[in-house]
Amino acid sequence: MIDICFIGIGVSAPEKIEEGTVVQSELKTKLCPEVIIGEGKVAHLTPLQKYGTVSYRIGIEFIEINKLKIREILNQIQSELCAEKRKNSK
Repeated sequence: MIDICFIGIGVSAPEKIEEGTVVQSELKTKLCPEVIIGEGKVAHLTPLQKYGTVSYRIGIEFIEINKLKIREILNQIQSELCAEKRKNSK
């Protein structure tokens, strides 16, 4: 996972997945103890080249997912960022 927001997720993949493709997802993070299963649509695709290897940054727009769990993850991320900022400003 590269990033996450309320409407979708950014991931890195070794293979190209065409825009518009519907994909199944299983999201597991240290911020949520359970796996969040959902469905999304590839909204954009960007090829990346690093060390001679091509991979893809894929933006997936959620079609069906537990939005309450996504909101919990986002709230936890925000709380951690705020705590880190307070810690660094002392």
